[in-house]
Amino acid sequence: MGSCGPVAIDATPRSEVACNSLVQTDNKLFNKVIIQFSIRVNALAVNLIRQLASLYSPQQKLFAATFRAVTMRRAFDALGDLLGVLILLDDALQRSTHLPEALAGYRRVVNNMTREPGLYGVEMPQLLELDARIVAITKLLQNNLFRSCITQQLDARTVDGTVDINVTTNAPFLTQLLENVKRLLADLGTIIGQPTETQQRDEIVGLVALFCFHQYLHAPTKGVDKKTYTALWALGKRVPLTYLGGVAMWRPLSFLARTLPFKGSSMTVEAASKVEVEFLKLLDAELHKDVNTLRLALCKWLARFDSDLTAHANKQELLTTSTSLLIQAILLGSRLSQLLRSAVAGHFELGSPFPKKVLPSLLGALEVLKSFQVAVDRHGALTSLTAVHAGRTCAAQIRRLLLPVRAKLEAARRLDDAALDRLAAVTLMVQTLASPPDRTRLTIVQLARHVAQLKPLMREADHEELSDLLWKLQLLGSWQPTLAAATSCDFLFFCARDLLIPLVAIARELPTPRVLHTLLDAHAAATLGSLTTPAPANVRALAARLGQPALPICMQAVLPVAHVGRYLDCTFYNLTTVSLHDWRTYAEMRAIAMQRYTFGMDGSGGGGCLDFVDPQLPAAACLPGQTMEEGLDVLQIMRNIHLFVRNFRYNLHNQIFVESGGAHEGKHLNTIGIRHVAASIRVHGAGIMNTAVNFTYQYLKRKLMVFSQFLFDDHIKSKLVREARAYRELAILTRQDRPESDRDGRTRARARYPYESAEKLAKDVRKLGDQHAPITVLDQFRILITEIGNAMGYVRMAHGLAARFVDGMRSSYDEGANYFEILVNVFSSEIRSTKNDHLRHFFLIVPSLTIAYVDSMLVAKDKLQKKAREAYFTDDGFAMGLAYLLKLLEQNEQFETLYWWDTVQARYAAERTALQEAAGAASTGGRKEDANTLALKRIRSYELEYELLECAFCSARIFFRTSGMKAKHLTTTQLKLFLSERGVEIPPDATRAVLEALRREAEGDPEGEATSASDREQIEAALEQARAKLDSLREREELRQIIEAKLAGRV
Repeated sequence: MGSCGPVAIDATPRSEVACNSLVQTDNKLFNKVIIQFSIRVNALAVNLIRQLASLYSPQQKLFAATFRAVTMRRAFDALGDLLGVLILLDDALQRSTHLPEALAGYRRVVNNMTREPGLYGVEMPQLLELDARIVAITKLLQNNLFRSCITQQLDARTVDGTVDINVTTNAPFLTQLLENVKRLLADLGTIIGQPTETQQRDEIVGLVALFCFHQYLHAPTKGVDKKTYTALWALGKRVPLTYLGGVAMWRPLSFLARTLPFKGSSMTVEAASKVEVEFLKLLDAELHKDVNTLRLALCKWLARFDSDLTAHANKQELLTTSTSLLIQAILLGSRLSQLLRSAVAGHFELGSPFPKKVLPSLLGALEVLKSFQVAVDRHGALTSLTAVHAGRTCAAQIRRLLLPVRAKLEAARRLDDAALDRLAAVTLMVQTLASPPDRTRLTIVQLARHVAQLKPLMREADHEELSDLLWKLQLLGSWQPTLAAATSCDFLFFCARDLLIPLVAIARELPTPRVLHTLLDAHAAATLGSLTTPAPANVRALAARLGQPALPICMQAVLPVAHVGRYLDCTFYNLTTVSLHDWRTYAEMRAIAMQRYTFGMDGSGGGGCLDFVDPQLPAAACLPGQTMEEGLDVLQIMRNIHLFVRNFRYNLHNQIFVESGGAHEGKHLNTIGIRHVAASIRVHGAGIMNTAVNFTYQYLKRKLMVFSQFLFDDHIKSKLVREARAYRELAILTRQDRPESDRDGRTRARARYPYESAEKLAKDVRKLGDQHAPITVLDQFRILITEIGNAMGYVRMAHGLAARFVDGMRSSYDEGANYFEILVNVFSSEIRSTKNDHLRHFFLIVPSLTIAYVDSMLVAKDKLQKKAREAYFTDDGFAMGLAYLLKLLEQNEQFETLYWWDTVQARYAAERTALQEAAGAASTGGRKEDANTLALKRIRSYELEYELLECAFCSARIFFRTSGMKAKHLTTTQLKLFLSERGVEIPPDATRAVLEALRREAEGDPEGEATSASDREQIEAALEQARAKLDSLREREELRQIIEAKLAGRV
């Protein structure tokens, strides 16, 4: 706290151990509840709400055994405080009326800079990032944070959509929430305005927030709780203005009338405004009387506080008297601060001028406040010592009251679950009170008291004494920050231009030097800034002080160098996690601190420096490296694999995942590549792949169940059976139409699967399901296959990279082939069984799926040209998923008999020929030629997409080939890929016969291991022709370069 002297000691108790170590009982379930509520008391609202809803769920064993009769008041108060923070943020943003216009102008400046960023010395990515932040701030100013928080999805759902944690219709939770609102309402109504009031008015914000939250969950079914609403309105009429900071005040009645209007009543915004004006008038009228009352009480307190009691013989009585004086100081300071700030800030909030009769009273209140601050600062050391001993005494008295209760519970012959939890709670209170009463320990004691339900186990007098001791312990644990906040006059800075000048004029005529000095300082700070320039830091003097031995402070040994090093470690780490791109700056700052602040340089011996944690150790205080380059961790991805495969697109040939544009609202896309996986493997080791495959197995098991259910549907199954029968008839007709000379079996007539049949099947499947759904049934099935392929692609990328990090294991990590084989074999026996006979026609729906895939890719690439958010350029997970499923069902050969890729080529070749013939026969016309040109471009786009899909599909099938597989019955593209894998040189214009000859030479033909002379001649001729063409191209290039050089010389 601020003081007149050069040194101020912070005597507030703080915990130097983790909260988990403070909660040590034999009841593990009780431990879990206490830990959750003590650690996450200030966590996100949704998390805390779900924890409370889960605790008060009838399905929970803890609820039935213990918590049916337990009210976790501290947890609900924390929820109210958190929601109250959102309300205050909304209020602060609404007050900043100039910010939207300033941000709009600032964004226009940034947009102008994007036209020529080089003129301003910045890069385009930096400007785009700045623009995104400005947009985020603008949305923050426009949205209602409190309403957005309580209206978001509160029920926790599982992957399949079922409710896991029920919040909105949880009757026990809603009952507990309303009971806590009523309890807090009654407590505040009792203590506000009484001599024991400290900071209870600040809890009104949390009370209103809890009530609004309850009404949001409760009102849709039963309407507004009129009785509680009226009681809350009555409390608000007593305190219609709540101090926030500076000269800002919050209006609970106006907020309640706007947020939760009560139709048909007099509780409106206009009525709230009248109450606020009347409250301010009453405050002005009684200000002089209240200030005189507090001045008289302060004089009595000062007379006793300044008296020398050290010679008193009875030390116990001395400690009791000192404790009483300290508690009186806290109560007097809080009342005086509340009175002064309400009087000043109320006029600024309502825009009401200060009456002349009020100014002397304000000056008198300031005089009393500064006198009170000087008295506390003068005895600061003795007061700190008194607070420590008083806190220990209170804790010992509480333990004395609790020990008989614990003995009574332990002596019971039979203890049920509720009694065991109560015994654990009492034991936890006794253990926690053995340490200084810091904020964490007091929270644990409060939560344990709720569970212990001490009132039936104690006499009424003992229970009241326990409540009084806990109240005193809480005041003594936070006496220093409470008094510092009460005696602070920082609010004068915000009213310097309107109020300080008349106050200074009055203070000059009165003998009030302390008040005059405070007013002049505030006026100078508000108008001219700080009048004093801080002296430059003396590095050597500070280094010498850091080298001092441990200092005994508040019964503890504090080592300066360790304390400063730990503080800087935590600060640098927290700042780096907020702004990852500034990690290098904070690393340099820490290096400078280690270099400059060395101690033992004056010849005293024992040189050293700040004690930082080794940055190579995985400690909490280490600076994180450039995590933007490392990307997501492998374990993090696999634990959320269902989200990863849905939000990322796989590129098979580059081995990279690109985030979908619609996954989030940012202006950048995340990518997962080789270097990101390499960083994770360096951290966790190659053994992480077992975990990755395990998560993939669990995911595939769920997805294959959905896959089977889709094909088991009667509508799908009947259509596939019809397609199978039609294709068999087509195959029979094709064999019957062959000439007799071709029936020797040497040449087989190809019964190509008709394109029209695939197109008709796709249209029929799209008609199923909800016609108004954004995604058709066929596209949902295609996305399912894509997600399966994305999972397999990630295993391929990660496992293939793991092989490069493990010496001597390259054969077992051959491009992920082993794990692919494992993921095939683990499902093969079950999925190929007779009970899954409905899957045997899956290969017939593949052509329709490819049509849907090509259509979706063309739409996505068209959006890419239009810079739409849902655009993407690659999605090879579909090809990988098809290859995996066909291999799993052993339907590769059946799919090859469809000759689907040949059908697609023939279809678009026929369309191109028809267009060209029609263009040649028709007369030349501008519009007709344009239409033909667009149609040819469309055909070329479809051909290109099908070619890319065929290449990706053939490449994916290689990962699932069995050992010893020969390159027979492959297409031309498959043959080229097969030969490229083995490093065979392929002529540019090689025919099918040449490719077959190269294949026989590469692996040996089953009918004859040696390559025939004719095959060798074809290969040599093709290679010689390719080399001659290459030499000709090189000669042309050299001639062109010579001519260009001569022309340049002439110029």
